Amino acid sequence: MVQTLVLGLILAIAGAAFQTASVNYPLLLLSRLVLGLDSGFMSQPSPILLAELTYPTHRGKITSLYNTLFFVGAIAAAWISFGTLKMSGDWSWRIPPLLQGAGPAIQLLFSWFLPESPRWLIARGRADEARELLVRHHAAGDRTSRLVALEML
Repeated sequence: MVQTLVLGLILAIAGAAFQTASVNYPLLLLSRLVLGLDSGFMSQPSPILLAELTYPTHRGKITSLYNTLFFVGAIAAAWISFGTLKMSGDWSWRIPPLLQGAGPAIQLLFSWFLPESPRWLIARGRADEARELLVRHHAAGDRTSRLVALEML
């Protein structure tokens, strides 16, 4: 699951760079297509991974926060685009996609610290790794936790 997310981040960075560097309308449209593809790679695994890694009593709040921040980002993007509207030259339309690639670039740097989904690990026969992950994240190191035992069912 993390690999899918990383692929989406790489596509987002590439699409934003491609859009920023576009020299004509067809290239701009092609870059938008790449950016559209990346959203599928990122929007599908992100809330699932958040829900699986978050402590059960916090799942609703964290996944709601994810959805809320998605729209905060969309509003910020609209205001950034509006703010560059009256700029002269090519930078009026190059700044928004340049900034659009900044978030995924930061996420990509930190993605190496992101643990894999416990269910993904179990589905690939790595139940011991999944149990250790749950013990670390949901049981504060307690290997006898009933919560971890229930989540491993």
